Amino acid sequence: MSEIALSIEEPPSLSLSMGERDGLALEADGYVGTTYSPSVEVSDYPGGHRVAITSKRGSSFVTDEFDVPDGATGPQGTPCTHRWEGSVLFVTSASGTSSADLRGERGEQGIQGEVGPVGPIGPIGPQGPQGETYQLTQADIEAIAALVTSEYIVAEGVSF
Repeated sequence: MSEIALSIEEPPSLSLSMGERDGLALEADGYVGTTYSPSVEVSDYPGGHRVAITSKRGSSFVTDEFDVPDGATGPQGTPCTHRWEGSVLFVTSASGTSSADLRGERGEQGIQGEVGPVGPIGPIGPQGPQGETYQLTQADIEAIAALVTSEYIVAEGVSF
């Protein structure tokens, strides 16, 4: 049965094993496990990485190692920028500028939601300005009296 095992250790190293389980016990730094064949271990060293490939050849395990130095630092990259014009997003990168309008067509009106609960009573507002006192004229008094006697008193059958 093929199995895959992956471990990451301190100092930074990566061990990947894929293959048939060989049943050989391995002890390293207090770890007891099973060796797989082939297995690949990549570890860091100043200025590069070391790759060790261990595989079973016949009845024994053979490890081949090689160093991979870090490559030269590449040129400074071009930063990615963006800007908005209304609902249109413009993105500019080393390969040019792309844009997309992120506002679609207006959808249909949704159904009316339920009426929510009544909110709390708000604070009392400031007092308004003083109103003017109205002086009833003789004409106002006569007009009111005519209304009262012609509509209210007659309609209700009230007499004085």
